[in-house]
Amino acid sequence: CSLRGCTDTKPYWYTAYPNQPLKDTKFSLIIHGCFNASSAKDRTVRVVNATTGNPEADCQQASVCTKTASGDLLDIGAGDCTKAVQQNTSLVEPVAEMELLVDVKATFEGSMNENEYTVCWFDGTSFKPLVTHDRDGNRKDTIKVTAQPDADTGLTTERNSNGSGEECCEGLKLGEACLPAALILVLWIIIVALIAYLVFALFKSQKEKGDLDGKSNNKKFDDFEMEDGNRTMLRDDDKEVN
Repeated sequence: CSLRGCTDTKPYWYTAYPNQPLKDTKFSLIIHGCFNASSAKDRTVRVVNATTGNPEADCQQASVCTKTASGDLLDIGAGDCTKAVQQNTSLVEPVAEMELLVDVKATFEGSMNENEYTVCWFDGTSFKPLVTHDRDGNRKDTIKVTAQPDADTGLTTERNSNGSGEECCEGLKLGEACLPAALILVLWIIIVALIAYLVFALFKSQKEKGDLDGKSNNKKFDDFEMEDGNRTMLRDDDKEVN
């Protein structure tokens, strides 16, 4: 692709969002390449149950459920769509026509912890497999959907009540880290105590400074005496000043 538009209309590779799709939960396929928004042929995408171990053979599945409306959810595994689902008019990303967007949901038997799928595109003659990559940048021919989040996601290994797999943080969430609420409470108590101590130390310092200033003035003028109607000031050096 160039700044003036796509010169070789075809997809190149895809990513999934989120990176670790979960069973029975909608996820998006983002297919990167060059596309013609006016041609549905260049935007036909097929998601296939990877059962043969050969991506080329997977893409030739005969039993396919098709979706024609742009933006339809491809629900593979639901009803009769157990082998493959196909989107004939995938959404084109509006800027530069360099991405296709396809929403997918995968359903498989409850006894299975994970399942793999091949993503294919139609080149005008036949369906060809697309590649993706893992978090380390290694090429992969299939995408894995799991029943539970695995270690690659950075999430906990148990799904929450809504089944999304996202970690519920009951404290303060900093990136992938979750600080427990009890720890946050302790930190707040420490911060408040520290502020109170600093305020107390400041007032104590000012009071001590005031006391020192008062003592200094008392040493400078020890006493006042009145003699014969005249005011006499006695200094520290015991000299009189009338």
